[in-house]
Amino acid sequence: ATALLVFGQDEAALAIEGGPCTLNVAPLIGPTLVLPLSGFGPGQGELQLGGMMPNGIPSLAQLYLQAFVADGGAPSGFASTQGLELTTF
Repeated sequence: ATALLVFGQDEAALAIEGGPCTLNVAPLIGPTLVLPLSGFGPGQGELQLGGMMPNGIPSLAQLYLQAFVADGGAPSGFASTQGLELTTF
């Protein structure tokens, strides 16, 4: 499956037209990442990301993210995660 990872400045609860999902992060910031997921069957997609926070990020910064995944079984053709709050130290 393929996933889109979006980033936002704050929590939100905005209805997405044409689907049962809710956008839980807004306003959107930065790049939207298109990510391939791996797994061994329907519903088995998984992904791990690792990396370093770039210099210049405040020591206690908050970022919000949410993933949308292609899902042929969903009425809208995709499913979404809940919003996730990421705090850097």
